[in-house]
Amino acid sequence: MKKLLIVVFAFAFFGLLTPVFAYNNVGAHPRINELAIEKFGESMKGDEFLKNAIFDPSFVAGVAWDLEDGRSVTGCDYADSMAVKRLKKMQSWIIDGGFSADEPEMGMALRHFYDPVRDPRYLTDDMGTTGDTVCPNPHMDAVTWAFGDSDNLYSFKKGKDYFKTALLDEKENNENYGKAWRSVGETMHLISDMTVPAHVRNDGHAPGNYDIYEGTIGPDEINANSGRTAAGIGYKAAYAKDSKSVEQLMRDVAKYTNENFFSLDTVRAPLKEKSANTFAVYDNPIIQPPEMPNRYYYREIEGFYNDDDSLDDKSLEHKMRLATWSDTGWVFSNIVYKIDASIARQQRVVLIPTAIRASQSVLDAFLPRFKVVIDSVKDYPSEPETRLVEAHLEFSTTREWSSELEVKNGVHILVNGVDTPVELKRNLYWSKNLNKVKFPVKSKIGDDIKVYYNLGGYGIESESFKEKVAEPVGPLNLQQSDLPAEIKIDKADDIEESENSFMQWFSLYNSKFSKNQVSGGWIYGMPGFDWVVANTITGSMGIYSRNLSGIDGLNKVKEYVEKGTYGEQVGTSGIGGDFDAIFANRQRLGDGWTAIFEKGGKIVTISITNSNAQGIQATYEQMYYQIVDAAAAKGKKEEDVKIFKDDVIIDEKIMAFIASSIANKIPEEKK
Repeated sequence: MKKLLIVVFAFAFFGLLTPVFAYNNVGAHPRINELAIEKFGESMKGDEFLKNAIFDPSFVAGVAWDLEDGRSVTGCDYADSMAVKRLKKMQSWIIDGGFSADEPEMGMALRHFYDPVRDPRYLTDDMGTTGDTVCPNPHMDAVTWAFGDSDNLYSFKKGKDYFKTALLDEKENNENYGKAWRSVGETMHLISDMTVPAHVRNDGHAPGNYDIYEGTIGPDEINANSGRTAAGIGYKAAYAKDSKSVEQLMRDVAKYTNENFFSLDTVRAPLKEKSANTFAVYDNPIIQPPEMPNRYYYREIEGFYNDDDSLDDKSLEHKMRLATWSDTGWVFSNIVYKIDASIARQQRVVLIPTAIRASQSVLDAFLPRFKVVIDSVKDYPSEPETRLVEAHLEFSTTREWSSELEVKNGVHILVNGVDTPVELKRNLYWSKNLNKVKFPVKSKIGDDIKVYYNLGGYGIESESFKEKVAEPVGPLNLQQSDLPAEIKIDKADDIEESENSFMQWFSLYNSKFSKNQVSGGWIYGMPGFDWVVANTITGSMGIYSRNLSGIDGLNKVKEYVEKGTYGEQVGTSGIGGDFDAIFANRQRLGDGWTAIFEKGGKIVTISITNSNAQGIQATYEQMYYQIVDAAAAKGKKEEDVKIFKDDVIIDEKIMAFIASSIANKIPEEKK
């Protein structure tokens, strides 16, 4: 008999220390976190800054307290939290945060309550049983524990600090990343607790005071309800344009649960002002007639479909069982309202998907928004078969990250999938961070190039940059048929041609002239005139593969025009088809005109010099007295000398004609 008493006492003592955690931190909470990650991953493609993000499968260092490290059902002091160095994937850190948030269980359970409508917000119910006799009341509510200035080593706020510190560490795999993701997982746990009615209605559930909702939920129940509809309370919390912060979302979830669902000990007794746990009844929910024949009271819940009762009574199709009643008492009848297993089962249909959806928003709000942009890929002359990749990390503010973050680790350049890590000390930008990258990699035209940032398992990659192997660009040399009738082509055989470029130099002259070779030189003649002052027109045409100019070669050319390298830009003019040429007036440089356009993956520049009226006049004035002197030597008077001053001027109209002729020779780029 004595032995039996010892066993009973031991069982009772262990029961006294059984924690009051919501759901189940061994199975239910980790599964909620896991599903939240999965569903968030499915939604990422709809976000401009997350569509190229992934959860990297690499392992991340951190500090853990996992199930394999053992459960502590008796711990009260948070300072005694276990700290085990471990390597895990980003997702695993978040999932396992669903477990560690309740360790040590007794001390943590007391911090996971939040009353959204009454002060104090923290748990006061059942403290005589589970409180100061075992653990002192920490006077700490769940929202403050998650978001305020608390001793919580893995609060949402501490998680942001860990992540910011992790980005500044030149070591890619540093433990602050793991700490940050654990903080996300533990915050998910806390926001999920706000979908447990007892945790938002000051309803402690010490040993002997079993909670019918959370005590019946494990991974199977989570899975069975994960595809249901979450409460319509608004979950967006990532961007400033969104209506709330993730902290406010936690309060909203708590308020929704508080106002719509009873916990076991907070069902209002008929004609009484106190609940079973002796506290004043809450204003909501309200039990109202009619009582149905099955002894249940109902209320309509948005998004809920009644699988239990609506098959027999269509009026109950979207109504949830709110409470039931029974007679108690041996002598006098006493009506008692209560909730039973069927009510708890229907509560799960809404509250479990709400927990998953709210947890998803925790991760959404926590992730900073980055975009990786490749600026250029150029030849690197100092090393064969090497190209210089320039890229930058574009930051977009969110509600939680309002200023640009500095990154010093995690950069990788992928060439056809082959990884080249970029360390800060090897970055050719010589900057203090890796927000901008300039780095040489073994590469050739046609390779697939991406720049990838792995920020502790949060991976962001650029769009793929794949240069097409350039097709030969020539011969597209200027010919007589490419010119208007008033101009003739002279020398046009000075050509340089390679696989990716074509360059031609030429000269033009007035088609009214005759051109004759005299003593190894050339002379222009005009019937009826003694002398011709010819406008010497020279020009060049370059045709290049767009690939040679980097990612956006035409924009580079536009920059040259805007900077005055080609002269003063005078606008654009259509040259046929759906594209324009940029025309630059080079008169201020003492030259002529330049036309620049792009077609079929090629960039064409045509420049013609010495083709303006001012030039002709200057030449005429310079040569006049030489001509008169030469005529006088032949016995002619000055007034008898007939001089033809050239009248061919290259203008924008003629440049458009030539540009159009060349453009028509270039086929449209194949898609």
